[in-house]
Amino acid sequence: MGDLRPFDPAVSQYPLPMSAKRAQFEARNARRQKLMLPKGHPYRRLPPWLPYGIARVLARVVG
Repeated sequence: MGDLRPFDPAVSQYPLPMSAKRAQFEARNARRQKLMLPKGHPYRRLPPWLPYGIARVLARVVG
């Protein structure tokens, strides 16, 4: 298919598949370090306390 590689592996493994816990961990960690998550990450502009499924849907709407 395509060669998926993380934009910045030090911040996030997105667009590689990840679990809900991993996505929330990346969001908390990036905010703690004042780093920006990559475009398309479910928690880029959403709080990490939202459930993962809802965050994925809202991330498409919010952008």
